[in-house]
Amino acid sequence: HGGAAEGHGVIFSQLIRAEFCSGEQNGPEGCLSLPGEWGLVTRPMEVRVRAQDREGKTFELSGTGLTARAFCHELDHLDGVVFTDVAERMLSDEELENGSWREEEEQ
Repeated sequence: HGGAAEGHGVIFSQLIRAEFCSGEQNGPEGCLSLPGEWGLVTRPMEVRVRAQDREGKTFELSGTGLTARAFCHELDHLDGVVFTDVAERMLSDEELENGSWREEEEQ
């Protein structure tokens, strides 16, 4: 999976691996491979990844929050893992819309 790295204007052709992870976030996650499916997934809050550009040059890029979640999600794909494999549980449309899954986090 390639794409533009948020805020950096860098196009990378291949994520290689996470170099550093810290913190934790827990929230809904979905995937274009499984439209309409959402699960509650725990990911690091901060991630530094190693990637290669289109010329094969290696570089590192850091992300927090949603960017960190996306990096980890895409790295999982490289290992044949989809979010349903790591989700604590799947979310209903109602839970997703009204945010009731957050109540579990507060307990």
